[in-house]
Amino acid sequence: MDTEIAVAAAALAATHDAILAEKKQLAADLQRLRDDQRDLDAALTAEATKAQALQRERAEQERELRQLQEIARQLLVMSRDFAANQQLGEGFGPELATTQTMADCAEGLRTAAELSPADLTALLRVANARVDERLGGVRGPGLAYGADGMELQGEYLRYGPLLYFWPPGSMPAGLAALRLGSAAPTLFSRLEAADQTALASLRAGEVAQVPMDLSMGQAISLREQEDSLLEHYLKGGPVMIPILFLALMCLVLILWRVPVLLRLPSARAVKRVSEVVALVRDGRIAEAEKLADGLGRPLSTLVRAGVAARGMGRDSLEELLYEQTLLLIPPLGRSLSALAVSASAAPLLGLLGTVTGIIHTFQLITVYGSGDARLLSSGISEALITTEAGLLVAIPALLIHAWCTRRVRHMSTQAQEAAICLLNGLTLNLDEPALGGLAAVRSSANGGGPVS
Repeated sequence: MDTEIAVAAAALAATHDAILAEKKQLAADLQRLRDDQRDLDAALTAEATKAQALQRERAEQERELRQLQEIARQLLVMSRDFAANQQLGEGFGPELATTQTMADCAEGLRTAAELSPADLTALLRVANARVDERLGGVRGPGLAYGADGMELQGEYLRYGPLLYFWPPGSMPAGLAALRLGSAAPTLFSRLEAADQTALASLRAGEVAQVPMDLSMGQAISLREQEDSLLEHYLKGGPVMIPILFLALMCLVLILWRVPVLLRLPSARAVKRVSEVVALVRDGRIAEAEKLADGLGRPLSTLVRAGVAARGMGRDSLEELLYEQTLLLIPPLGRSLSALAVSASAAPLLGLLGTVTGIIHTFQLITVYGSGDARLLSSGISEALITTEAGLLVAIPALLIHAWCTRRVRHMSTQAQEAAICLLNGLTLNLDEPALGGLAAVRSSANGGGPVS
């Protein structure tokens, strides 16, 4: 029995030792796997960082590639325009070298070692003449198209790719540029007076600083896109008609009402009402009426009415002054509501034109597609110009309407102050201050109690 127990204990101990050894091995393997996982995570993070850096580098390279492609496209266009403009002046003036002569020159360059000094000198002279011709400085007659498309026979002066053209008669001179699909260059004569004078000096053989178009016609095309005021208006479409009508209405109302409101009495005129009251109390009626006339309308009319009714009772005088105030103040704000309505309607009409222009643009996109932006310019112009015109009408009209309204409100307050000053000054006892009513009105306007 004891032997069996000992054997079992020994087997159990051996199994325990084997389990411990296996556990240690598994723990070591687990730690190794964790280390491998940590290394893999670090490597994965590094690779992800590299991938992001590569993506950013690729995006930057693609952006630079697009820029280079755009630059290459522009250079291609400029080189094509340069070559086209260079060919414009060919044939102007005496020909310095014929095609056959230039062919002989090209053959001579290949056999330059076999040429005699005299032949080589002649070859260099012809080549020099050709270079001078290509560089320009050649004058001669030629044909150009005017801004209206009419053919003009005039005189050219060529400097490399730059062409200057003088039409016949008193027509202005200018630069000449070749248009796509055109057999002859087009004259651009919308130059400043100083540039026209410089071109005249250049034609006369004098030294002059003349305008130059180094963009191969693109700057001229950009200048030709500048519209006059009438052209800008016509691009806005039919909605510009009611906007123009509102603009004229606002202008008429402003020119009518603003001078009237500018002539209204200032705040100092109200303070002189007390002087009128003092003169009336002293019995100097003529002087009081003369002083009242100097206050300016409508205060002068109100004060004279009060002076003329100085013998009436307080209630009757109060009713009279109230009636005069109602008769004099409301006409000052006449037509201001029409100005406000016009100023509010102008941007709405501009918005209507914007919607109309966008609809027109979508119709063009439906028919022609969106490949050529020039086909969409009419709808976009109509959409933007009407909004611009509506805001140009509304903003100053609203500002002037606010000023006019404030001016009328201020004049109404002054008339009320003058009326109360007259009422109290002409009806109170002589030993009471004449400015009590005026002080009460100002106290009420500043937040005091009501005036009784």
